Amino acid sequence: MEGVRKVGVEFLGLEDQTSFRTRSPPLILFPKLKQLGFHLMPNWEEWEGVEEWTKEDSEITIMPFLFELRIELCKSLKALPDFLFKTPLHTLLITASQRLSERYQQGNAEWAKISATNPDIRIIRAWVIAWHIDENICLRSIYNLCYPKRLNAN
Repeated sequence: MEGVRKVGVEFLGLEDQTSFRTRSPPLILFPKLKQLGFHLMPNWEEWEGVEEWTKEDSEITIMPFLFELRIELCKSLKALPDFLFKTPLHTLLITASQRLSERYQQGNAEWAKISATNPDIRIIRAWVIAWHIDENICLRSIYNLCYPKRLNAN
């Protein structure tokens, strides 16, 4: 998967940004998906969402039961698509993907965005250390569990 640079709306089964409007509502994409993972995609930079898709849209629902998302060894990925923040995402595992880890740190704007819709989310960041032994790469992960504080509604 090293050649992948962009994951577009075709991943969702859509032809383009507006093709969901021509289908009969309601449209539910990946209706039973609970876990999703991407692994070893070092050149993946962009994960495109659906333009003009807002929280109020009732025409389309994407991954309504997604509970866990794993992004592992995707060092170039810059951001997650907005539709993920409407899912019941409870665990976001980011391994060896520094850009994402920095973007979704507790206390910044992106953290506020994801935790506002998913107040119980936990983001697990893992740093991977690699070294050579007899021409093999050994990986050792150190997990840092980060539990969000609930946003104060006041």
